[in-house]
Amino acid sequence: MHNTTFKAPIHILGGGSIGLLFAASIRIAFPCYPLRVLLQEHHKPKLLKVGSETSIEVCLFRDAKSKFVRVPADIISDSSDDKIRNLLLATKATDASAAVASVKTNLEIDSRIIILCNGSLAVRDEIRNKLCNRHPITFVSTTHGAFRDSSTSFVASNSNLYQVTLAGVGNTLVENDEPLAQLFDQSDLHAQSTSDIELVLWRKLAVNCVINPITAILGCKNGHIIHDPLYLRLMPQVLQELSQLTPFKEKLSPDTLQTFVEQVICATKDNKSSMLQDVQHQQRTEVDYLNGFIVKKGEESGVPTPANRELYDLIRNLEDSSQSKDDG
Repeated sequence: MHNTTFKAPIHILGGGSIGLLFAASIRIAFPCYPLRVLLQEHHKPKLLKVGSETSIEVCLFRDAKSKFVRVPADIISDSSDDKIRNLLLATKATDASAAVASVKTNLEIDSRIIILCNGSLAVRDEIRNKLCNRHPITFVSTTHGAFRDSSTSFVASNSNLYQVTLAGVGNTLVENDEPLAQLFDQSDLHAQSTSDIELVLWRKLAVNCVINPITAILGCKNGHIIHDPLYLRLMPQVLQELSQLTPFKEKLSPDTLQTFVEQVICATKDNKSSMLQDVQHQQRTEVDYLNGFIVKKGEESGVPTPANRELYDLIRNLEDSSQSKDDG
């Protein structure tokens, strides 16, 4: 049995694949860890109740093996008396600030918000505006790939089960918190503490500002964009604009960013980006928190961002087109 120096209760906000990956991994490693997942109302039929305790059952599939674990869980509207010390925010960027607002009365003055989302930099700014810069914020970044899978016959016959598949083993970085990083690491999430998290997030933002919108516009997997004229025209400009706006200009030059983007494209050539999946499912994308964030920072700093603006507008047009079809 592992021992961990981080013992504070954690509430995980969001029932998506990454949030459940973290929740299940921690409870598998530490069966009694004080952890609780907070879910939206539509999850209520899946809650399991034993006495006064409610939970969900998660099947975590990794390394060709399935592990089943009960994870304490509540519906947000039913947890009004539950005080939150550490809120791990694992929603989509588009839902993040509203999700935090939904548990605002559960937060104490020194409660910490741990951001584990795409577009983390923009999410932080939005939360600070909504909460008037009130709560300490910690960044966590992960390269683990996971997805919720309801397609198997086993899951179909067990409608209350959440199946999470670890599709790609990566690493997890925690901002300046060795005990929390140790908890994640001992939960098989391959974690370490770092003081360079914002550098990591700006580099990740560069990747997402290129790969996500271009794959969504072209309707293709990551590897297919590398020779496309749209990519060849806009990629250098997108990275040039971002490099001018990052506080890490010397470490994140356009050439350095381009090398990193190309490495990610090669490593994930068979993957579908999250933005492509959103467009295909006619869901709102995270473009406001990616290219839209760069456009906003450019406007604030007087730095033109025409390439990011072009990709932003193209994605918004795709969203509007999907909405028009639905309305029609």
